[in-house]
Amino acid sequence: MSEPNRASRFLPIDARKLKALRIQLGWTQGDLARFAGYSERLIRKAEASGSLSVGTIRDIAQALSVCGRTVTVEQLTIDLIAIAHQFVQSYDAHGEAMVCRCEHLLAEHFVFCNSAQNFDAMFSGGWNGRFGLQQFTELFFANFERQSNSLKPTFDYMNSYVSARYLETLTYQGRALQVVVNQMFQFNRGLICRIDQECRAYGSRSLNILSEFPSGPECCGNAIHPDCRCQF
Repeated sequence: MSEPNRASRFLPIDARKLKALRIQLGWTQGDLARFAGYSERLIRKAEASGSLSVGTIRDIAQALSVCGRTVTVEQLTIDLIAIAHQFVQSYDAHGEAMVCRCEHLLAEHFVFCNSAQNFDAMFSGGWNGRFGLQQFTELFFANFERQSNSLKPTFDYMNSYVSARYLETLTYQGRALQVVVNQMFQFNRGLICRIDQECRAYGSRSLNILSEFPSGPECCGNAIHPDCRCQF
């Protein structure tokens, strides 16, 4: 996996870890606010799984670093990129069986939305919950074949969202398709609550599709031909 880009100055707080560390010291939220130099309202926000600037998190970590222990920024934050990576890795390694491998990453009211323009309509729309994701996965693998453990995703983090991007080769009715996949992950309390996925498929003769999406002929309905440049 390539090095992720963390463009945001704000990181999501691991609320349970923060609260546990505060309680271990016998402090109220007001105590921690006073020692860190911030308002009690900010501490309440942090313990409600909010996002804070790196500098603020560092100050809170320093305030908690007493009684011979050291608290770091990493200990107080959730690595959302690692969570998104686990989801993509589950798909890459386990295919149709991915849901049972990643369901612990999903929020109760998880939604998966797939953009399938100019392709068979059955691949477009939203699927709710773990069961809905399983339905989509079964539909997908009933129509496409792919090589497992073949992805090299890249990830970006900005403003509590994680985007994933990867290229893979699918086989549909015996024909190879190069597919660029973009996913946007949304989170709630450290769990994935929504994924918006957009895919762009190209025929086997298209080259250099990661760097540029050239305009091409309109899709020929639901059929796929080697030169098709349609979104699905």
